[in-house]
Amino acid sequence: MGGRRRSAWVAAFAVLAWCGWAAPAEAFVYWADSEGAIGRANLDGSDVASNFVATASRPLGVAIDGRYVYWSNPSTNAIGRANLDGSGVNQSFIATQGYPLGLAVDGEHVHWGDGSAGGIGRSNLDGSGVIPTFIANARSALGLALDGRHVYWTNSRSSSIGRANLDGSGAQPAFIAYGVSTAAGVAVDARHVYWSDPSGYIRRANLDGSDIDPFFILVTRGNEPGAVAVDAEHVYWVNERTGTIGRANLDGSGADENFIAGVRRPVALAIDGGPAGIAAPSAASLAFDKQLIGTFGAPESVTIANEGHGNLKMDAARVTSGDVNDFLVSHDTCSQRTLTIAATCTVYVRFGPIAAGDRQATLTLTSDDPAAPLQIGLQGTGG
Repeated sequence: MGGRRRSAWVAAFAVLAWCGWAAPAEAFVYWADSEGAIGRANLDGSDVASNFVATASRPLGVAIDGRYVYWSNPSTNAIGRANLDGSGVNQSFIATQGYPLGLAVDGEHVHWGDGSAGGIGRSNLDGSGVIPTFIANARSALGLALDGRHVYWTNSRSSSIGRANLDGSGAQPAFIAYGVSTAAGVAVDARHVYWSDPSGYIRRANLDGSDIDPFFILVTRGNEPGAVAVDAEHVYWVNERTGTIGRANLDGSGADENFIAGVRRPVALAIDGGPAGIAAPSAASLAFDKQLIGTFGAPESVTIANEGHGNLKMDAARVTSGDVNDFLVSHDTCSQRTLTIAATCTVYVRFGPIAAGDRQATLTLTSDDPAAPLQIGLQGTGG
């Protein structure tokens, strides 16, 4: 496997990012150093800690969630983990049974590209339930990224970006093929898919794979951009040859290839947006007027405010449990959105009973609020 440790191979990364926020305090950039460490700096590029976590091997991927930082150890076929303060290092947190490359983490699972099995593996967040090949036909997945609906990966050997549903179904190994040339890293936000090309570009397309911009950000020739990450204000990338991390605005302007310097050999990248927010509803329940069977009445609404000290990443608003066919989410400005501190969004629900009498259900909103999901009672009478 030694031949795989060239620049294009080691540019593995993972990040779960969304749009619409200003960086809160205690937000960080993390990177994997192929010489054997996890580094960290503030999101403004200050306070560089090259040996934030001193690893026992040469990591190729890095990912974070609200509690831990994770990294891949391909030489030991394992994934390591530590607390976000750098303590509690466990080099063999997950035995992957393969050659782990890129990493991505959501609220339930750890995902990794497997360079030996040619797929994507997955485990529960506590390291149990390892599935070595959760998604097949993911060739050399150096880059791995998640949003609220899909898994994205780079197929460096076939020059394409793959995509599958979060449950592993509907895999499209060549989801984006045009404009992809030896893709090394991939990132995703609420509007776009981003990927790096070692020839010197950061490229971008819409979430559906359309409107590819192959020259979105030009990087100085010879830097060979690798891992890519994105938050709601910036695109970040690593330059392994120069030992720097670059950054540009979301529209591609203001590129600074030396945003963070002196980081040795960065090969993977992840962005921490800071502490999670708190979802606070304007009402604990919604009551609807009596409604004729088979007809929908006017919508009632509930507003969700972020009352926490960090960004609130909203997933989806759904009607769950009870008489689910009697209530309809007719409009929703919350799903797949990040609320900054004190920001709000609104969900509109209509009542259309299919039977007479008391009808009840629950409006469930999932997010990264530690107390999620948020549940709001729905009640109406059919007659």
